[in-house]
Amino acid sequence: MTAPSFPSQSEWDTLGQKLGGVPGQANGAVGGIYDLVNDILNQWWCPGWVADWVKPILDKLVELTNAILTKLEELLIGFSFPIVAFFVANDWNDMVKNPVNQIAGEVSDGNLHVADYWQGTAATAYTNALKAQTDAMTEVGTIIGDLQVRLWVIAGLLITFYIAVAVILIQWIAVMIAASAADATGIGAILGIPVQVGDTAVSGAAVAGLIAALLAVVGAELQSYTTLNGRITSSQKFPKGNWPVAVADVLGDATESGKDGHIPNWRIK
Repeated sequence: MTAPSFPSQSEWDTLGQKLGGVPGQANGAVGGIYDLVNDILNQWWCPGWVADWVKPILDKLVELTNAILTKLEELLIGFSFPIVAFFVANDWNDMVKNPVNQIAGEVSDGNLHVADYWQGTAATAYTNALKAQTDAMTEVGTIIGDLQVRLWVIAGLLITFYIAVAVILIQWIAVMIAASAADATGIGAILGIPVQVGDTAVSGAAVAGLIAALLAVVGAELQSYTTLNGRITSSQKFPKGNWPVAVADVLGDATESGKDGHIPNWRIK
């Protein structure tokens, strides 16, 4: 899998600034609507039954707005994670996977082999131990590759998520600012409150829907990390969850001379 296309750092920062500006804009617009309508409701000429009808709806507008802004505050805590995950994935690839694969290739059977004159149980043990090291390193490279893909996937999901949230909330802010400007003229200020509550509820529901969808997908991705961890503890390439025993731990110097009298034979300890 090739690296997905991510926004540049400046583009991501701009998106963060837009989302970070939502609370101030929302509070300003909704606060203006709230104050203006309350002022109208307190006029001597406004019937009491109108105030009784509008005030609960007006309070609902404030409640829904606070709920959206609270959720946004929680979401922004993880705003930097997608970019961090992207760079971490690349670092794991460059600093772990590639060097490990290079070493695995250098110590493979094709590059390191036992000379023809060395035969017997010690030679067999050496080649088996060598293969175990190569297999373990290859498995590490494979796991890191899978980890990189998983990080890319989660980063891509979160980037798409934050962009979608921004589209919803920025559109909602535009509606509230327009409503505040219209209410300031006194035209339909009271009758417009149910509409503004509806717009806010729809925007909140849309954000909640995005969160639910994201959690479902991210949950599946997180399960893959458990699978990767299980490969380390259960793979045959890591005996009992440990790195295979190194050559030096199972072989010792020979006690007998080699066939030509100079090259030492080997034995298993």
